[in-house]
Amino acid sequence: MNSQRGEVTLLLGGRELAAAPSFALIAELEARLGPLPLLLRRLAGEEWRAGELAELMRLVLAHTPGAPAPERREALLLAAGLAQLRPLAVELLINALSGAEGLLAEGPESLPGELPGASAGSA
Repeated sequence: MNSQRGEVTLLLGGRELAAAPSFALIAELEARLGPLPLLLRRLAGEEWRAGELAELMRLVLAHTPGAPAPERREALLLAAGLAQLRPLAVELLINALSGAEGLLAEGPESLPGELPGASAGSA
């Protein structure tokens, strides 16, 4: 696990996966689930929803090297338990919002015009 890239270790189906908050993942999360700061507040607080967390984890797996095949992911996420995955999702979102050091390692050509979480209406 490379903490400088904001990676978190996800144990799924007996395998350790290193999930990292890439720009592509952040963009897709915001497009599907709204601004990351608001999503983080919901997941870290009492208002978290299983469907929203499941969607977040599906997107994370879609961007994680070595992840199980798409047709196996749903069953593996359910077996892992969404409530058990919630702290990892929160940690990944915090990493995405708190530092660009690892994201900048992707290269300057990957930098968008705005930083993640800088979408209109986010705090």
